[in-house]
Parts: sequence; C-alpha cells; structure tokens
Amino acid sequence: MALELDFAKLTPQDVLDLALFAEREAEEGYDRLAALMRAQGRTELAAFFTRMAAWERGHQDKLAERRQALYPSAPSHLADRAPWGIELPDDAAVTASLTPARALELARDAEVSAYQYYTQALEFVAEQPVAEVFELLRKEELGHQRLLEGELAKL
Repeated sequence: MALELDFAKLTPQDVLDLALFAEREAEEGYDRLAALMRAQGRTELAAFFTRMAAWERGHQDKLAERRQALYPSAPSHLADRAPWGIELPDDAAVTASLTPARALELARDAEVSAYQYYTQALEFVAEQPVAEVFELLRKEELGHQRLLEGELAKL
C-alpha cells in the first residue's frame, strides 16, 4: 500500500470509510486509464478499463450499503481530501505517453495494493458484517489481478 496505516488506531467505521474512499479512487483511476487509451486509439483496452471502473463502482455500492446499515447517521471521522493511494495508480506515471503494457501494470499494482489493504483490515475488523464485505472484496481484488494479467498476456 502507498499509505502506511495503523489499523489499531482506526475504528471499524474508519476502516470502512477508507475502503469507500479507495474504491472511489480506483474508479477514477480506471476512468483516467480508459481516457488515455481511448486518446491513443486503443479502444478495446479503453473499454476494458471502463468495465474495470464499473466494477469498482459496484464495490463502492457494496461498501456504502454496509456502511448505511451499520452507521446510518454517523458522519465520517476522516476527510476524503487527498489521494489515499490504497487502490490508485501512481499519478506521476499516468501520462499521455503511457503504453498499454504500463497502464495494465499500474492497474495490476493498484489491485495488489487493494488486496493488501483488505487483508490487513480483516485482522482489525471484528464486526462480522464489515469483515464479510472485506473478505468478498479481497477475493474480487484477486480476480481483478487475474483479469489484468490476462490482458497483459494479450499484448
């Protein structure tokens, strides 16, 4: 993970909120990669990244639903003002000259980081409903890594 987190200092609500922020960042990252690939005329890869962004929106929906059920009126203790870097490609590397292979590598690295986040978070989240959604998302991050590896193999 790009961000060093001390999970022992976070509440279960904080960990859930961070996951929401991370999934939003992931969606935005995939949208950026899709736009770059579209600008390079790589329409199939752009469509792949657009699908990945949609899956990240699905993750947000799952997390938001769980948060609403557990903390219906609780404000977030954390501000979503800066990149958390949990599941976000390195902004400095996302340039107009980004190659398709490097775009896929950056996305894969972001998915590895997300998997690590959920793995670490599971050690500190005692609330079963939060743990269940984190375990599901952790597995989905592995699936995303496999999809990205498959796309890399096509190049």
